[in-house]
Amino acid sequence: MDPGAVAGWEGPDAWVDVSATRARVSYDGSADAVKRLQTRFRRTARGSGVRPSCRTWREPRGRIAECVGAFNFFDDSIGWQVERYEERPGDWFLDVDLMVLGESRPDEMTRLRAIFIDGPLGPAPTPKPRR
Repeated sequence: MDPGAVAGWEGPDAWVDVSATRARVSYDGSADAVKRLQTRFRRTARGSGVRPSCRTWREPRGRIAECVGAFNFFDDSIGWQVERYEERPGDWFLDVDLMVLGESRPDEMTRLRAIFIDGPLGPAPTPKPRR
């Protein structure tokens, strides 16, 4: 678990870290969080064939940035990750990081996302169809 984590869970091939960090007054914390996410997820993981997806939206309690995509470990094996930043009152950010090892684990990712992200935090809004 990350040393700054406030909560976490670890399974045989997956883990979740939740950390709370204070936004610095000198920058727009939400914009910085989105930039960090987009930088980390900007490329498709080698061999995955899956492009990362990043979204931002606003809820009554603040802005949210979330990216979903594949990643490569040091040995070039592929894993899947959801990372989400949520603004909280008082200039706090909640950072939720969910990782699943293995190339074909969408069922495990869906199950863990429902438990740790969509359930307690709320799912991302459904994209509106383009006209």
